[in-house]
Amino acid sequence: MLTAVSVFAQVASDSTEIQDSTYVPEVLTPDYKEVDDKEILNIIDNMPVFGIYQDNYFTTGIPVNEPITPHTADAKYQVSFRHRVTKTILPLNTALFLTYTQRSFWNVYEESLPFKDSNFNPGLALSRHLIHKNKLWGIATVGFEHESNGRDSIYSRSWNYLMSNVTYYLNGSISLNGKVWLGFLAEENHDLFRYKGIGQLTFNYHSKNDFLFLSATVNPRKAGRINTILEISIRPFESMNQFVFLQWYQGYAENLLNYNELTSKVRLGFCIKPAFRSFY
Repeated sequence: MLTAVSVFAQVASDSTEIQDSTYVPEVLTPDYKEVDDKEILNIIDNMPVFGIYQDNYFTTGIPVNEPITPHTADAKYQVSFRHRVTKTILPLNTALFLTYTQRSFWNVYEESLPFKDSNFNPGLALSRHLIHKNKLWGIATVGFEHESNGRDSIYSRSWNYLMSNVTYYLNGSISLNGKVWLGFLAEENHDLFRYKGIGQLTFNYHSKNDFLFLSATVNPRKAGRINTILEISIRPFESMNQFVFLQWYQGYAENLLNYNELTSKVRLGFCIKPAFRSFY
């Protein structure tokens, strides 16, 4: 969260450095080194228990399918973190995590700077590394999540869902991630699956020096149509975990409030990526 991935088993000697560092790209490298369960478990169990979960970013952007106005241009930001509740002591060497992601849409170009919508997404998940022939080739996660916009009356949107998430590493730079969900919808958004579908597939690439990250997500929905997210992250300074971040969203259900409205927006900003990103 590779068909072959080198895992540096220096947790004991580097534990102080790891605790103080937000971004440790050396944990996974594309070298073809054999690893075993014990080595992986040791690395995971010695990671900081609290950290970034998904990308944390702040962006601003404009629509590409309608006129640019103070109402249609906006800012979008995401805050995401996770807390490891247990070490890998549960059945099948799984670990239990609490996760939280908040995504907000902010009309910063309007006079009163109102928030258009904020989506709150707490979750509980079990995660397990996948090793075959002493090669770490993926991560599997199952969990329960809630998502809502914290509003009431006709503006209320919420759903609860079970999810399964698998990441497969083709090599040290390329990975595929598949996620499916089975949800229980509130009456106010009873047709959410028509616009959000029941799963998504993501292609990820990052350069060996972690200078460049590319991501493409396709989210199939009704009638063979798809929602699409394309992202580019560039790290201008090698010593920092801050990226110039470009995102394009095309489709429906970018936010809960207006899930049945088409969105096509390009946004630019900065991003902070999680340490040990490939383990979650």
